[in-house]
Amino acid sequence: MINYWNCVGQDTAGVGFNIVNQPPHSHTWLKGLFGVSVFEPGKVLKCGRNTSICNVNQNIKTEWLNGGGTVWLQSILQENPHTEINSRWAVFEDLIFSYQIGKNYSLYVCHESQIEIDDNTKEKESISMNFYRGKTQFLWKLYFIKKNLNLSSILHYYSELIHLIHHLFKGITDYNKFFWGLGIAYGMFLSLRLYLSKKTLTNLIEENT
Repeated sequence: MINYWNCVGQDTAGVGFNIVNQPPHSHTWLKGLFGVSVFEPGKVLKCGRNTSICNVNQNIKTEWLNGGGTVWLQSILQENPHTEINSRWAVFEDLIFSYQIGKNYSLYVCHESQIEIDDNTKEKESISMNFYRGKTQFLWKLYFIKKNLNLSSILHYYSELIHLIHHLFKGITDYNKFFWGLGIAYGMFLSLRLYLSKKTLTNLIEENT
């Protein structure tokens, strides 16, 4: 990691470790056809979806970085204070923080700086937990899009509808996927109802922890 930092340009804000015990970005022509994926890892689509930066086979320039596996320039952290949202699962917190920085600075993932991480998202699988994750993921991604005017809320709803249909179809043989899909649907309902209330999206996320 130190050797790589010594080789990057002065406009570099952060370099991510290569997380090798997570699957790499997987792009298919069908995902591309529906507009929910691109070939390159480390990209953020207009619908708000971000492609994986795990298990890369070479050094890459990326548009976002992992929250728990990144070395940041100290001055960048000092100049970009983090705004916390009180949520039990801050699923896109790293994307929200790093994507803004990546608009003005270079971000990379170093292939040779390999690490493994503990993944607790697969623990405590239950109907209620998967419903919660589907709902929370939708609301956090909508919050991310609202903070970036170059992204599209309409395309977010479209991509999550595709995500919802996929999960309900998978739910024929996997009830966890089914209830994750129902959680997405409930997140959509909550977000649409928000337009009729005086609450903010942050209030909605914190109320649904």
